[in-house]
Amino acid sequence: MSSWIQDLRFAFRTLAKSPGFTAAAALTLALGIGANAASFSVVDALLIHPYRVADLDRMQLIYARESGSSAGASRYLTYADYLDLQRGASRFEATAASQFSDFNLSGSLQPERAEGFFVEPRLFSMLEAKALAGRALGADDAKPGEDGVILLSEPIWRSRFAADPAIVGKTVRVNGRPCRIVGVMPREFHYPLGAQVWLPLVMTPAQQTDRSKPHLQVIARLRAGASERDGRAELLSLGAGLARTYPQTNAYRDFRLLPLRQEQYDYTLGLFGLVQFAAVFVLALAAANVCGLLVARALVRETETAIRTALGARRADLFRVTMAEVLLIAGLGACLGIALGSKAVEAIRAAMPPGIAIWLAGWYELTLTGWAVAASAVLAIAITVAIAAVVALRRSGRSLEEVLRPALASRAGSHRGQRALRILAISQIALAAVLLASAGLLVVGFRRVSASFETHAPENLLTFDVDLPPAQYPDAVAQAAFFHRLLDRLSSISGVEAAAAVRNPPASNVDSPLVRYEVEGRSAPRESDLPEAGFQAATPGYLRAFHIPLLAGRDFESSDGPTSPAVALVSRNVARREFPDGDAIGKRIRLLNQNAVGRGTTPQGWVTIVGIVGDVRQNWFDLEPPPALYFPMEQAPRESLTFAVRPRGDALALAPAARAAVAGLDPDLPLGTLGRFRDRIVESLAPVRIIGLLLAVFGATALALAMVGVYGVTAQSVARQRRELGVRLALGAAPRGLLTGVLTQSIRLALIGLLISLPLVDIAARLLANRVFGLVAPDRLMLAEIFVSLLAISGAASIVPALRATRVDPAEALRLE
Repeated sequence: MSSWIQDLRFAFRTLAKSPGFTAAAALTLALGIGANAASFSVVDALLIHPYRVADLDRMQLIYARESGSSAGASRYLTYADYLDLQRGASRFEATAASQFSDFNLSGSLQPERAEGFFVEPRLFSMLEAKALAGRALGADDAKPGEDGVILLSEPIWRSRFAADPAIVGKTVRVNGRPCRIVGVMPREFHYPLGAQVWLPLVMTPAQQTDRSKPHLQVIARLRAGASERDGRAELLSLGAGLARTYPQTNAYRDFRLLPLRQEQYDYTLGLFGLVQFAAVFVLALAAANVCGLLVARALVRETETAIRTALGARRADLFRVTMAEVLLIAGLGACLGIALGSKAVEAIRAAMPPGIAIWLAGWYELTLTGWAVAASAVLAIAITVAIAAVVALRRSGRSLEEVLRPALASRAGSHRGQRALRILAISQIALAAVLLASAGLLVVGFRRVSASFETHAPENLLTFDVDLPPAQYPDAVAQAAFFHRLLDRLSSISGVEAAAAVRNPPASNVDSPLVRYEVEGRSAPRESDLPEAGFQAATPGYLRAFHIPLLAGRDFESSDGPTSPAVALVSRNVARREFPDGDAIGKRIRLLNQNAVGRGTTPQGWVTIVGIVGDVRQNWFDLEPPPALYFPMEQAPRESLTFAVRPRGDALALAPAARAAVAGLDPDLPLGTLGRFRDRIVESLAPVRIIGLLLAVFGATALALAMVGVYGVTAQSVARQRRELGVRLALGAAPRGLLTGVLTQSIRLALIGLLISLPLVDIAARLLANRVFGLVAPDRLMLAEIFVSLLAISGAASIVPALRATRVDPAEALRLE
C-alpha cells in the first residue's frame, strides 16, 4: 500500500508539471464518459425502469389480436372477454382495465380539452401510486351514482388551475357533467401513457356482455412464482375456450401477453439503443485518443524508463507507476464526465415537448441515476486498466543502450512507437467514419421524413381538434349536424380558401384503425385472409385543404350524405394492389370488421369507389405510406375530428375566428391543439430530431477526437524524424517536398482507416435501414461526401506539424548526433 501511495504522489507531481497534457487527457475521457452517463440514464429511464414499480417484471399487459392480422400494436380487449379472463385467469393475482377518452373540461374558466382514461380504481394500488394532493380513485368511486369524480394530473393542475392548493373538493364540468376533484397525481405518474385526467370506469350491463368492440387496455400482475410463460399458456387456453363458446366473435381472436417494461419498445428500443451504441463508440474513440497521448508521452520518457529498468525496476513496478498516472487522469475525467452527463440529461429532458413526453414512460424520471454513474465508473476503471496495460508494455522492453544511442533509437524506438500511434490513429478514423456515417444517414432520413410532410404546405394551414361529448351529442345524427354547421361557419370566414375535417390527420403519431375489406367478386377462405387498410373519415375539401392529389375519379361531394349510396376514396397503393389494371373507379368493396374503428358507425354493405388519391405518410415511423380507405364523414360519422382551415394569408390570424365559430355553436366546447399544422409536424418529429441531434453531437465529437489523433501522430512523427529532416534539408531537399511528404503520410493513414471502415459502415447503414422505422437507407453519395471530408480534415489536421517539418534547422538537427 505504501508503494501505491508513493506512486500516486509521484504521478500527481508529474502530471502537475504537464497541465496541458493532463487537461487534454482528462477532457477527452470526460467526453466519452459523459456521453455514456447521459445515454445510460436515458436507457435506464425508458428501457430498463420505465415505471418505478416494485416487481416490474411481474407487471404484464393483456390484449387480443385477430389471428393473421398485421395490427400487431393493437392492445385492447372487449368488455366481456376481459370479465371472462378476470374470472378464469388464475396465474394473475390482480387485473385492472382502462379505456382512453378525450374529455372537455369547462366551468368558470375557458373550455379545455384533455386526454385521459376511464380506469378501474384498483389500477392505482396495483402500481403503488400515491397522490400528490388529495387521494387516488377508490373502489367506492366506481359504484353507479358515485362515479362523478375526477383525478387530475400535475400538469393539468398547474396549467388550468394555477396549482391551486385548495383544488381538492372543487367541481369541474367534464363533458358537461359536474365532477368533484378528489386528488392530483404527481407528474411522474402518467399511466396509462398520455393520461392527463382519470375517471372511474363503470361498465353498463350492455357493455359487460359486449364481445364486438375492443376498447379496454388491461394490465395484470403475475402471481408470485408464476412465470410469463405460465401466463401465456393460460391465456392461450382461455382464448381457445372462448373461441369454442363464442365462435362468431372469438373464432379468430387470440390473447397475447406483453411485459409492461416492453410496452414502448417498438418506438424506443431502436432509437435509444442507437444512442447508446453511438455513445460507446465515442468512449472507444476517447480511450484510443488518451491511449495515444500516453503512448506518445511514454516515448518522450523512454530514457527515464530505461534508467529505472537498468537500476532494477521490474515490469510490475513500471505498470504500477503507469497505473497511478492513468488512475488520476481517469478519476479527473470521470468527475468531469459525470458533470457533463448531468447537464446533457437536463438538456435532453427539456428538449422533448410536453405533448410527446406524456406518451413516453419514464421520461419525467429521466435524470443522471446512480446506476448510470456506477456504469460510467466501471467503464472508466476498465478503460484505465486497458490503457495502463498498453502504455506499460510500451514503456518496457527498451535497453539503456538503445535509448542513449540516437542511431539505435531512430531505428528501433521510433519505428515501434510510430507503429503503435499509427494503429491508434487508424482505429480512431475508422470508428469516427462509422459514427459520422450513422449520424449522417439518420439526419438525411429525418429530412426525408420532414420533406414528406411538406407536400401538405403545413405553414399556411390552421388545424385544431374538436371532440363532442356524448351527453350533448348522443348519436351520429347530432354529431354530423354539428360538424356540418361548424364547417359552414369556417368556410364563410373572409379569406378562407378551404375548410375540411378528417378523423386522423397526417403526423398524428397515431395509426389509423385497420379494417378488413372484401372486393366484390373475390372471396377468401377466412376473414383473417382478407386485405387490410387504414380507416379514414373525411369531409369534402379534405384533399384540397391538405394538398393531397386526386389521381382519378372525383372527390367527396356535399351530396354524399347518410341516405345517398355509400362511396369511398382509396389510396394509390390500395388501387395498385387490388386493381393492377387501373380499373378501380366504379368497383365495390365491403368492410368486414367495422368494430375495429371504435366508436361511430361505418358504411354497411357494398361501397363504390369513386376516386383514387395520392399516398399519404401517416406517421414518421411508417416504413411506407400505409394503404388507406376514405369515407365521407356523414356516411361514417365520428365524435372526434381534426379541422383544417387554409386561408389566403397568415394561418394564425384565423385562430380567433376559429374559436369564435366553435363558441358560437357550443361555448363549453374546447379546441384542442390549435395552431399551424407545421407545429404539429415539428412536435411529432421531436423524438427523432432529438436522436438526430445527439448523434450529430456524438459524430462531431468523434471527428474532433479522430483529428486530434491524426495531429498527434503527425506531430510525433515530425519530432522523431527531426534529425532525418534536417539531413534532407542540408542535402538540398525542397521544403515543399517535405511538406507534401508529411501530408501524404497523414492522408495515407486516413485512407487506411476509411477502407477498414467500409464494411462496418455498410453493416451500420443496413441495420439502420432495417431497424429505425425506415428513416434511413444506405446513401452512397452521402457516404462518399463524408469520406472525402474526413480525408480533407485529416490533411488539415496535419498542416501545422507539416509546416514545422519544413522549418527544421539542419545545423541544430545534425548537432544532436
